[in-house]
Amino acid sequence: MPVRKALSLAVLSLFLLSGVPGAFSQAALQTGSYMGGASDQNGTSSFTVQYSYSPQIVGPQKYNISMILNVNSLTGQRLNVYTFGYAVQIYWSTGLDTQGHYQYNVVKYLYPGAHSPVANVTIPLNDSDIGIQPGAKATGTITVNTVIQVYYGPPVNFYFADTIPQQTLGNVTFSDKATTTTSTTATTSGGGTAPQQGSRTIYTFLGAGIIVVAVVAGVAYSLMQRSKAPRPVAAGGGPGDSKPAQSGNG
Repeated sequence: MPVRKALSLAVLSLFLLSGVPGAFSQAALQTGSYMGGASDQNGTSSFTVQYSYSPQIVGPQKYNISMILNVNSLTGQRLNVYTFGYAVQIYWSTGLDTQGHYQYNVVKYLYPGAHSPVANVTIPLNDSDIGIQPGAKATGTITVNTVIQVYYGPPVNFYFADTIPQQTLGNVTFSDKATTTTSTTATTSGGGTAPQQGSRTIYTFLGAGIIVVAVVAGVAYSLMQRSKAPRPVAAGGGPGDSKPAQSGNG
């Protein structure tokens, strides 16, 4: 049937699109969480940090690791979170490491039950930072140190750090693209991220165009087939077989 052909074309387009670079999103994000806090004569604190990152990197690019701080509880003289920060390191199989930092520049009060906005730790990555040749690969282990400044009420009235011990988030693979562009493009700010994003956008529109054209062609074909099909004739004669009514007895 024509409708089936239209659907077949759409499915085929999706199959072809799967081979187009950047047409679909990258590998699924790796997510998780870790907990920490402190306990002393001034009270207790409990926090949960949620994180997400991509386990696959195609560089060069600015790599993001996203985190959210949840304030589970504060007791005693611990009243609120004044500010906090993250120090992220990626230890590579080449023996080198890369670092990124995040900390609020303004006061941000968080009380028990509250959570922070998403904090992105950005780490520019390229082959020279990691110590590989253009076109090569390397694996890394992501670790993070979390420092949380907690405000203590009277009679202390000061801020102290409740530091969460270093946490290992997981592993990541960096695949470097061989340099095929000019030196000007290769040294663009952000490790050439803008040219890659541009090409990815073009491929995405091309892939989407394939689906649209396929579906439109299928629908048009279906309509043409229906217009050519002969109309069914009802039993006893159709509209083309009707005779004019006779008047009188004839």
